[in-house]
Amino acid sequence: MDIQRAIEVTSRFGHLQAEEAEAVMHQIMNGDATEAQIGAYLMAL
Repeated sequence: MDIQRAIEVTSRFGHLQAEEAEAVMHQIMNGDATEAQIGAYLMAL
């Protein structure tokens, strides 16, 4: 799952499936997410 989509889903529904959260964490840890995206994702959580 793309981090932008994860932000949208988390903002709307409040959670992600484990596999989706894992994909987002991989994106963050690989440096593929911007600081703004990471901040938005954390705020959505």
